[in-house]
Amino acid sequence: MNKLVSILVGSALGLTLATSVGVGVAVGSNAEYSVTKAAGSYYQKITSNSDLKSGNYLIVYESSKYVFNGSLSTLDASNNYKSVTISNNRIESSATIDTYIFHYDANEKTLKSYSGLYIGATSDENSLASSDTTKYVNNISVSSSGADIVSENGPYLRYNSSKNQKRFRYYRTTSYTSQQVVQLYKYHSDAQYTVTYNANGATSGTAPSSSTHTYGSDVT
Repeated sequence: MNKLVSILVGSALGLTLATSVGVGVAVGSNAEYSVTKAAGSYYQKITSNSDLKSGNYLIVYESSKYVFNGSLSTLDASNNYKSVTISNNRIESSATIDTYIFHYDANEKTLKSYSGLYIGATSDENSLASSDTTKYVNNISVSSSGADIVSENGPYLRYNSSKNQKRFRYYRTTSYTSQQVVQLYKYHSDAQYTVTYNANGATSGTAPSSSTHTYGSDVT
């Protein structure tokens, strides 16, 4: 790959490659560099209201490392969860895990499953309503201790850890505190790329060391 092609590839990936790349290698040399993808997408736990914005989220019960399975066509069911790996408040994205998401619309205050269903509760009872047309309102407040997802009709979205009743569901205001707090993990796509330099036979100087940069950043 020659230098011109490398610049074009870097630009296509969202990297601004400075013309000074290769400084330290003899002028007139055939020094070159290449760009390769290094990392991908993930879900990160949010701990404040300022982090709550429109986007895709996993609804998580951390103690058991369960997420609400947003791919289900029937969401109000026992065992409506999937197991995931959590490390440092982060869940790695994958083609499978990405089907468990719920999309939050900050303007409409709605949660919509990957399967296309809005969720909420129609009364202050233990229940979970879902619809592909009715946009149930959820008022959400986030802190370091968890996410309070409250239907406009009162009940809280929690995880029930009782044997034979393990599920994510809305629980009435008089009893929700006996259920388990949930967390929200927000999707991020901060792809990174590694830039590798090659002196390619230069007679003097040293090619820069390889470096990793976030998509859209400058490489100098």
